[in-house]
Amino acid sequence: MKPMFQQASKCLVPVLLLLGSACVAEPLDTTDPTQETEEAVTTCVTIQRGTGGATDDVTDALLADITERKAYGASESLTAGLVGTGARFALLRFGLTAIPANATIVSATATLHLLLGTPDGVAVRAHQSTASWVESWVTCTTYQYAYLAAVVATFPSATTTTADLTSLVQGWVSGAIPNDGIFLERPFTGSTVFASSEIPTQALRPSLQVCYQ
Repeated sequence: MKPMFQQASKCLVPVLLLLGSACVAEPLDTTDPTQETEEAVTTCVTIQRGTGGATDDVTDALLADITERKAYGASESLTAGLVGTGARFALLRFGLTAIPANATIVSATATLHLLLGTPDGVAVRAHQSTASWVESWVTCTTYQYAYLAAVVATFPSATTTTADLTSLVQGWVSGAIPNDGIFLERPFTGSTVFASSEIPTQALRPSLQVCYQ
């Protein structure tokens, strides 16, 4: 007769093997079910004189080459084109301190309103200004037509017209481009007269809607 412990050990082996296979540890799921991927939140602000606070920062000026030494920063109009025998241009700048410097600009749309006349089918072209200026005393002489030749946006001929300034605003906000505003001009086949920030009706003043994340 075989010893009892030998028979017992033979009986325990399959049991231990079975138990061992049942106790193999599975990889732990370390994912926190309470954590979800956060979607970027888009915030939109409208910059226009009269809104108050940081979004109130808008400056603009009319430039007239026929009277190069006279400042028209207080003019209620922003004219581009030819008036009589004199060329007209405009400067427009939106302050962007209401937008974080590290923001990603989703869209930036400038809106202008026709003040006089009717649309004549000619668009007004916007250029990046490359010199700082002060609304109250800027003239053609002091400004020296300091803008880049490339057209960054166009305002189509319409009673209310808009232009996409997204790329330019991104550069202004990040600090990659100095915010000296835009220079407005059009062919000398006529003129386009927009309302400026001096117009009493706030709804007609230039505005910039910026959406960012």
